[in-house]
Amino acid sequence: MKRRGQPGGRENRFVKGLLAVSVILLGSVSQGREWTRFRGPNGQGISQARTIPVKWTEKDYNWKVKLPGGGPSSPVLWGEKIFVTSGDQKAGRGILLALSVSDGEVLWQKEYALSPYRMNRDNSYATATPAVDGDHVYVLWATNKETILAALDHDGGEIWERSFGGVRCQHGPGSTPIVFDDIVVFTHEHEGSGKDAQSAWIAVDRKTGQRRWKLERQSSPKTSYSTPCVWSAGTDAPQLIFTSR
Repeated sequence: MKRRGQPGGRENRFVKGLLAVSVILLGSVSQGREWTRFRGPNGQGISQARTIPVKWTEKDYNWKVKLPGGGPSSPVLWGEKIFVTSGDQKAGRGILLALSVSDGEVLWQKEYALSPYRMNRDNSYATATPAVDGDHVYVLWATNKETILAALDHDGGEIWERSFGGVRCQHGPGSTPIVFDDIVVFTHEHEGSGKDAQSAWIAVDRKTGQRRWKLERQSSPKTSYSTPCVWSAGTDAPQLIFTSR
């Protein structure tokens, strides 16, 4: 098992990963498709772009932008804007940024003060990939003391912000929110169980942030680093699928 610690020198690797993916997102723009969540539409990881090279070279980058921190999260896309998070462990802050698809210009950024805590050295404040729809971008920040879920409009104006209990697990958080119909769904699971650490799946209204439902885990507590997906068989009602360790 790897020693827990700070991401440190891994920030540059995370930044390069973001910029490589941004080229894929440009292909999604040309195909008229949005990239709204972790791994794209319903988490399938399939892009309609037809110009992605098999082997990357410097000439394949459309642009590069230095971010204010690192993180393993992925960018999302709506229209002509890319939204991505980065984290600064030393300063105790998470940052949501909006960038121009065409040239990578930072259009705006929003900072969140986050409590410092130890996690796996490959983890970061910026673990969760944002989710986006035609109205808002949704960002999730989880620490061992507090979990923040917030919605902003595409110009950076705050719509709502909600606070939940912290996430208690050995390696730090790993789950990402998704938008399904008119709700935002995310997992809030822990390795242990207690009065202030009840594992659950939570849904809030995407327009107001008010809780729509909370499904507490009935079996033994488990940690979840996964992201929900939606499944439907034929004419059956869609189902939300969650997995845990």
